[in-house]
Amino acid sequence: MVFQSPGFSYPLIDLFTQVLQYRGTRNANAVRDADQQARLAYSDDLIRLQHDLEQIAKDLAKAGRFADVREIEELVAETRRLSDRVRTAPYGYSGIADEATPDGSAMTQLLAFDGALVGGLSTLTTQVGELSQAVASSGDVASAARTVSETLRGLQRGFDLRGRVMESGSPVDAGDATNVLRATGPKGAPLAWTIDLGRPVSVAGARHVVDGKIGITTAYGGLRFFRLSSDPGAWLLVTMGPNQTMAVVRETPAPEAGGLLSVDVVGLTSAGVLPAKGEPVGPQGSGGVVDVSVEWLNGPDQQVGVILGWGATRQAFAGKMIDPSAVIVDMSPRGE
Repeated sequence: MVFQSPGFSYPLIDLFTQVLQYRGTRNANAVRDADQQARLAYSDDLIRLQHDLEQIAKDLAKAGRFADVREIEELVAETRRLSDRVRTAPYGYSGIADEATPDGSAMTQLLAFDGALVGGLSTLTTQVGELSQAVASSGDVASAARTVSETLRGLQRGFDLRGRVMESGSPVDAGDATNVLRATGPKGAPLAWTIDLGRPVSVAGARHVVDGKIGITTAYGGLRFFRLSSDPGAWLLVTMGPNQTMAVVRETPAPEAGGLLSVDVVGLTSAGVLPAKGEPVGPQGSGGVVDVSVEWLNGPDQQVGVILGWGATRQAFAGKMIDPSAVIVDMSPRGE
């Protein structure tokens, strides 16, 4: 089971997860359908950026800066081409979707490419915003436009390689993959982000099975909590956003309902409260998507904490960051 309640999604972060959930089921059509839905969501976000670029071009035209308008129009065309390619990519009836047990290296590359697409889109969004600021402040529009164009080309190359993996079911040349991934900028989803219920995972050498999880999404990224069955009260926390974090946290007494959430929990200091959407998922299914507040807390020696406000109910976690390399997800197929 993945986070999939109606109206709840992490924009483009679950490209890999949506394909992975069918691994071992021999349901090729389900894999293709899930992949298509993920690509449609990605394409929609590109279209929104295309509209932003079109508005920038209109602003430049009003200011009589027609040389700059031509550059922006080229970016509009590049963005439209990429969006169309992502939306309409024909992957046929062979490849990774037909594999009951897909090639592990191919799956690893698929995750890397999808993560790069996620990270690259985040970078592109920031760059389009900087381009808009350059226009408003009469800054160096040409330089900002070149940066956007470079990112678009990198995303195009990454999507091309992703398509080859999907179609062939085999990994592409490692050198080609490295060059593209290096050029895409921020990291995308870590493998731990894709952990599903019942999936074995090793954390700092201790083996667990995930028997519950909580998904949180904010305007700045997402958090996922994975309950570790072998250690009551312990959760693996994985974040997605500008600063990716992994931590082992434990449930701890929460502040009383009402009032501000900004309180110390085991010596941690609040970094602020954000509105969010949250979804708890257990063996019986999803608890539904609800409004939730999220408070992040920082402390010395890599200590972290999170307080979730589910209406009148508060849920608090505190623990310590860990090296992502200490988390090993068992990706062997289940149900075989």
